[in-house]
Amino acid sequence: MRIERVELSVIHHRSPVGRDDDGTVVVGRPSDARAIMLTIVTDDGAEGRCIEDDVMVVDQLAADPGILSEIIAPAVLGEDPYFRERIWQRLTRLQRLHLTRFHDRILAVVDVALWDLLGTLASLPVAKLVGVARDRVPAYASTMMGEARGALASPEGFADFAVQCRERGFSAFKLHTWAPLLIGEVDWRRDAAACRAVRERVGDSMNLMLDPWHFYDRHDALALGRAIEDLDFFWYEEPMSEASPESYAWLCDRLEVPVTGPEIAGGRIQARADWIRRGACDIARAGVLDIGGITPLLKFTALCEALDVPFTFHLGGVASLHVLATTSVAGWYYERGLLHPDLDVDAVPPWLAAPIEIMDGSGHMTLPDRPGIGYELDSDYLAARAEVLVSRRSGPSGAVS
Repeated sequence: MRIERVELSVIHHRSPVGRDDDGTVVVGRPSDARAIMLTIVTDDGAEGRCIEDDVMVVDQLAADPGILSEIIAPAVLGEDPYFRERIWQRLTRLQRLHLTRFHDRILAVVDVALWDLLGTLASLPVAKLVGVARDRVPAYASTMMGEARGALASPEGFADFAVQCRERGFSAFKLHTWAPLLIGEVDWRRDAAACRAVRERVGDSMNLMLDPWHFYDRHDALALGRAIEDLDFFWYEEPMSEASPESYAWLCDRLEVPVTGPEIAGGRIQARADWIRRGACDIARAGVLDIGGITPLLKFTALCEALDVPFTFHLGGVASLHVLATTSVAGWYYERGLLHPDLDVDAVPPWLAAPIEIMDGSGHMTLPDRPGIGYELDSDYLAARAEVLVSRRSGPSGAVS
């Protein structure tokens, strides 16, 4: 069996959110939006896919589909799909030659599509292909960033939303407060006020987390950390630039509230190992998109198990759920977000015929039971709204055409 064809499509859809000029997500501004779909097909007709609407993936691949034809296709066409690790390693080496084009989030899309293909071939969900430790994973509500105006424009708005999420079944709630990209520099005291308002409203009925997504200096980050420490927060995430692991080691030394990281720092599992070694995080952090796919994320969980370090995953996406289901190490929650009071948390993407993120009334995610990642596609919608950007196949001699 060999990989015979790779194809990149863009899926057009109508979104209930839009973006400001700086790229910030804005609710109540419906917009034309896009997702990308990478399809990998073997010579006996088996297919694997990854569908991704992350803006960094969509914008890059839609603007430069040559990434597929010039980099990805020559590396995977003609390969045995079971040699997934070899393909992943080959692609990581090709990144060295294409640093400005082929970033880890795109590598992740290829890797997820390969895992979906392998699950399809085995007629098993990805988690069962790896080995399941649990079939239900608790989720936390991860908010959109605080707004200049709207439902999340005040501490009280965050508190109202926390109650709404608790009523839906969530047992944990994470605030993304007023990032400087949204409304300019803000005072850490406002972030602390939002955290205080939420704690006062929900009491001890929810675990609470904070991601100010900020560029605070060390002393403001410490002041904010001490404020949420007094509020018994579950973790504290990315208050400073991640360019300085030493600053995070300094912060961890001075706080009792657990600090998690890194979130988006480059360097894949090697960087996470370094953060753990330096004492720059109490809870290690990675995500499917951040480190290049399911393949390295499984290695990350093994690293954390070996060192007895708890972890948390950045971003949702059902690929993350599959990996969480394979480990009993304290990777507590699946991240559902980014959520807003005016959006339906259970909305199903229009390209799917059935929901893939299924949360019960107790706030637990159910592992998909369909093969691979678990997509059940709406073929009629895709026929009408998916546009093939580039398709490449291997010829009789193995050459890419």
